[in-house]
Amino acid sequence: MLGRQAEDGPLQVGDSQPVLLPCDLRTQAVLILAGILLGNRLEANRWQAAADFRGHRIPAGFNTLRYDLMPNDGNHLGAAPNRDFLLVVPAASDGDPGATFKFQELVTMSARTTGTKHPSPLSLVQADAEPSTPAVSKDDQDHWTFSGGMRLSSGEELPLALVVKETAQQ
Repeated sequence: MLGRQAEDGPLQVGDSQPVLLPCDLRTQAVLILAGILLGNRLEANRWQAAADFRGHRIPAGFNTLRYDLMPNDGNHLGAAPNRDFLLVVPAASDGDPGATFKFQELVTMSARTTGTKHPSPLSLVQADAEPSTPAVSKDDQDHWTFSGGMRLSSGEELPLALVVKETAQQ
């Protein structure tokens, strides 16, 4: 289940208690999932083996996805078209859907997915304003993107577009 922040209220995640925001998301630049709490768990699923945006192998198994932003620093300049990512986390490390984590804690948890020093990111891109029928398309930069909608705990549909095949420039 997903959550969404009310205009001036806390984030509600599924049937859990409201989660207080650690920062004012309205001041963050270029948020693709505006209103979704940074670090919020969006999904928990059984995965087939795959690869992340860095090209690292994600083994088959149960994983969760948590939303966060790539650091806005010189080390990450040009690594992706947007700062928005879903970080893959082994479900065994992420048992509480309502838990919030500091950025470095989440990076460490996500790095366990691939056994590297880097988190396991999936890149988000700008979705159409209205959620559409789920589809996969190729853009002018050779990114294969899944687009569709996610149903929030409120019943509202939120548009989502996720790069499913492409590797970041290293």
